[in-house]
Amino acid sequence: MSRLVVGHNGEIIYPLHHPKFKIDEDAIITGVVTMAYAACKYWEN
Repeated sequence: MSRLVVGHNGEIIYPLHHPKFKIDEDAIITGVVTMAYAACKYWEN
């Protein structure tokens, strides 16, 4: 399990199911690449 936490300086970071949660769409690619890399490393063994 992993958690990708992103935010902008000075902003409050609300939890995932909070009504004021704001997703940073620029971070999605980082999460996808990280998960794909982890899957590839897992299947290498």
